[in-house]
Amino acid sequence: MSKILKPLIVLVGETASGKTEMSLNLAKIFKGEIISCDSRTIYKGMKIGTAAPSEGELNQVEHHLLNCIDPNSPISAADFKTMCKKEIDKINAKDKLPVMVGGSGLYIDSVIYDYDFSRKQDNQLREDLKKLNVRQLKEMVIKKGLTLPKNENNSRHLMSVVYNNGNAVNNKIIDNCLVIGLSVDKNELQTRVENRISKMLDNGLEDEVRGLSEIYGWDIEPMKSIGYREFRDYFEGKINRTELRKILIKDTLNYAKRQRTWFKRNKNIHWINKQSEAVDLITTFLNK
Repeated sequence: MSKILKPLIVLVGETASGKTEMSLNLAKIFKGEIISCDSRTIYKGMKIGTAAPSEGELNQVEHHLLNCIDPNSPISAADFKTMCKKEIDKINAKDKLPVMVGGSGLYIDSVIYDYDFSRKQDNQLREDLKKLNVRQLKEMVIKKGLTLPKNENNSRHLMSVVYNNGNAVNNKIIDNCLVIGLSVDKNELQTRVENRISKMLDNGLEDEVRGLSEIYGWDIEPMKSIGYREFRDYFEGKINRTELRKILIKDTLNYAKRQRTWFKRNKNIHWINKQSEAVDLITTFLNK
């Protein structure tokens, strides 16, 4: 990927941390457009379960890479990097500020660290993965924030998840890029997650998942993600709605924990607690 000479702002954080609202406000303040960096909102029809921006929010600021890929055609981190670079170029061409927002760590890192997904490196990755046992492969998948395959004890399936999402490492961030992390107290995050799940269920998440499962089944990767896979047991009568809600909350909080672990190791992230801190950071960054 060619160097991005114009400024790039990146806002990261756990699910339900408030990234959507803050990104909208920042984009309006700094005349920007938003690129969604989420491994699920990119798929068509997966709106409620991914807490995608509402129509009202979409009307406030131009968004990119939302609701644009068929769930039956899952993308890799390498695919996302290519797509994201194109959107950054489009925004730059309009003399607007690109604002990448999301919680999918690998997707974001593939762009800001300019990961190399060349075939030569892929071949080396394949050989390295063959040396790992099932436990080590599962730990790698979870650490990377990826979704475990349906058969999580099958080494070939685990290798495929890692291989198809890349493993290129580059510790040098691209030029002219500011990464901001939105930090939220754990107790507050739990309350937010609980409220979000309740709102999703009230807003028709069950119908959304049922419709998608009837079209695509349960074996495609997007349907194995949090907010969707939990409904399979519910539809099959193995759990009731109360149990479903508890499982959705638990799985979402576990996912948030993995996100927190991923982002905390990134020393290039400037952590903030409120919007005014982000405004100050961006203002200084753009005026340097």
